[in-house]
Amino acid sequence: MPAIGWDYGSDNGHPELLSPTLRTDMFTSVYHPDLADHDGNCPFRAYPQAPRSGLGDYLAFLEDLFRGWRQRGGVALKCALAYERSLDFGTPDREAAERVFLRDPARAQPGDRLAFGNFMFHWFCDLAARLEVPFQVHTGIGRLRDSAPMLLEPALAAHPATRFVLFHAGYPWYDAVAGMAQSYANVVVDLVWVPLLTVSGAASALHELLDVARSGERICWGGDARTAEEAYGALLAWRHVVARVLSEKVEQGYLDVGHAERLAHGLMYSNVARLYGLDLAV
Repeated sequence: MPAIGWDYGSDNGHPELLSPTLRTDMFTSVYHPDLADHDGNCPFRAYPQAPRSGLGDYLAFLEDLFRGWRQRGGVALKCALAYERSLDFGTPDREAAERVFLRDPARAQPGDRLAFGNFMFHWFCDLAARLEVPFQVHTGIGRLRDSAPMLLEPALAAHPATRFVLFHAGYPWYDAVAGMAQSYANVVVDLVWVPLLTVSGAASALHELLDVARSGERICWGGDARTAEEAYGALLAWRHVVARVLSEKVEQGYLDVGHAERLAHGLMYSNVARLYGLDLAV
């Protein structure tokens, strides 16, 4: 499974089990060493060698950093800024970001951090495309204010070469996410965490996604668990959801048994393996 954490690029010593997912949050929202993201992380403290000569040199440093992680096994970028700010990332303005970069926070102007974050988010969208990895984005529950997935629609349109993985199916706005998957071929819907929150909601979301998105190949799932027991429970919940939804669709004549079996394999394993380039036996 892809792994996340503050030890960037680490597989925790188990490359046979874990592939790193690389968080972009602190690089996106922090423009000065005295600041930190919502998890208390600061790129200038984590990487004191990061250049402070200008935004151009800083971006070149970041590209080399992320390329190195990618070459050592990184399989995705991730943005969880919905815990900190709106998912409306506006139009990127490099000149505004250059003015904000390393500005003393005591002298910051209203909107400085948002302007810097807007530019950096779009920069990471382009970087994900250059690195040929998916870009995971937290949407929906957690911090509901300003986390509605439709706020991302302009970014989906602006970066057609970037594969966006919309986490948590945007719950409770999974109907909007279904519409986005139907409209944008670069959208993958991930129901990570949803079955732990609500089995019935996960079943409703999967039913609608299979109807509207017209393909099960861009629907994924993950446990989002911190312990082995929780991960196993999440797996049981997802198995239940998949079995329930697909059996109902067979009973309704929407699918035949063979098609349902192929969808089940994809929903349980092969969609994720294909998306992240994981070569694991099942």
